[in-house]
Amino acid sequence: MTGILIGGSIPHEPLVRVLAIPVPIFFIGAGTLCIVTGAMSALGMPTACKVSSVPKGAPQPPYVLTAVEDVVGVDGGGARPYRRKLLERYNASKRFRHLIAGLNWFWGIGGVVNGVGSLVAIWVIPQQEVAYGVGEYSRP
Repeated sequence: MTGILIGGSIPHEPLVRVLAIPVPIFFIGAGTLCIVTGAMSALGMPTACKVSSVPKGAPQPPYVLTAVEDVVGVDGGGARPYRRKLLERYNASKRFRHLIAGLNWFWGIGGVVNGVGSLVAIWVIPQQEVAYGVGEYSRP
């Protein structure tokens, strides 16, 4: 994404369409990650390597669980005790696993649809309407 932003900013007249695509690309990437890990989880596939606190060979959890574990465990200061309790809760509660799986599919499919829709809009709408994002433009 940094390369896209740098490349789009180099010309004297910046490439506005190019500068508008990093966020949709992020949504597509994150959504795809949710979809892939959701499918792996649904099929009971094992992890190929250690994923956050999940050891190699354990069933692959949906990405949403890993994201929550990492954000709260690191940024929120929950540390290892939080991570351990979250995984214990995930493994013990069928309802919690169902909730995490549903959120994972919602964020995954929603992210991909939003990203692809935004990319299409960026490249289809007139150049005057694109300004580092998509929005309404009105002349004074």
